[in-house]
Amino acid sequence: MGRCEQGVPQASVLGPLLIVIYVNDLLESISGFSLSYADDLKLVGSWKPPRCKSPGIQNDLDIIINWSKIWSSDFNLLKCKSMSIGRKD
Repeated sequence: MGRCEQGVPQASVLGPLLIVIYVNDLLESISGFSLSYADDLKLVGSWKPPRCKSPGIQNDLDIIINWSKIWSSDFNLLKCKSMSIGRKD
């Protein structure tokens, strides 16, 4: 196994435990509803028209960006997605 300069080493026995420890403070900082599994994180929010976005989700995204800068943990923007579900009224 190679040297790990930052983050959590891949394919290690302790990897799942280390990732929980590594991101624990991030998960506690998020105010909205979130789902996480290993190094994947989903933010969930709902709102009613005429609001076109959820300020709670934006606040949580700002927290995540700040956390990633502090811990030098970049996000792969190509893997980041958003999904809107609703009626077109």
